[in-house]
Amino acid sequence: MTVSVSVIIPTYNSASLVTKAIDSVLGQSYTNFQIIVVDDGSTDNTSDCLAAYSDSITLIPQVNGGASKARNAGIECATGEFIAFLDADDEWHPKKLEIQVNALRNHTDWLACYSEFSTQVVDVSLGSEPVTFTSKNLQEFFLSPYCATSSLIVRRPTLQKVGFFDAELTTAEDVDLCLRIAECGVIGEIDKCLVLRGDVEGSLGDLPNSYQDNLVVVDRFISRQSDHKVEWERLARQVKAKVLADWGKDLIWRSKPKEAIGVCVRSLALKFRLSTCFILLKALIKSL
Repeated sequence: MTVSVSVIIPTYNSASLVTKAIDSVLGQSYTNFQIIVVDDGSTDNTSDCLAAYSDSITLIPQVNGGASKARNAGIECATGEFIAFLDADDEWHPKKLEIQVNALRNHTDWLACYSEFSTQVVDVSLGSEPVTFTSKNLQEFFLSPYCATSSLIVRRPTLQKVGFFDAELTTAEDVDLCLRIAECGVIGEIDKCLVLRGDVEGSLGDLPNSYQDNLVVVDRFISRQSDHKVEWERLARQVKAKVLADWGKDLIWRSKPKEAIGVCVRSLALKFRLSTCFILLKALIKSL
């Protein structure tokens, strides 16, 4: 039987977590998938934990090179019609693949789709409201590019066209990839929470330089836009102002109010927002 979905799980020293991620795939209501686990040079007992799944997974060991290189190695070995990604510290709702595969089959113009996510326990019932689907064009996704890697499913030919993850980026590589996809067509959004994200301190998404990487991704995106460049640059200022404001909030939470002041000033120089003013005021008070 032809594989429908290739699930790629990069792992690095995540022995205590990766088994839960794998179990959440094996517990899917949609069962036509392959699981590719890329062990990115783990030095803990990850290999021992993965040995118990030898009949269920394809294991690719490699020298440590980061999550993007690990995912790219998995993509190279994937045979599925669709490629899905799951980080080792995240878990899936039991109906995630069923919902997203059906959505991609029903929306033939979608190149990829993603769902909402949470750091709280995912509602297995999915609630009483029906699942709704939203098609996002390039501008719509650019203005709100919040897509968790573990929620993303992409048509394999699309990845072959736009390229894989940029291994030069430590973080924001998922945003970079999705923007390149959106430049080629429509991305679908599913309004249900289908991913439980591991809120692990020190994880890549938790790193402060993720904000800087997001700014780099925005600049790279703008450099690729030749049509209506002035309008894209205006929208870029809006997006970068939001990134900087979020960075300011994070710096305050990390007890770095003086750094937060500078970041908030940069944000306000790009776009005036009262919410950013409040963040700046809070930073000023805390810096006294």
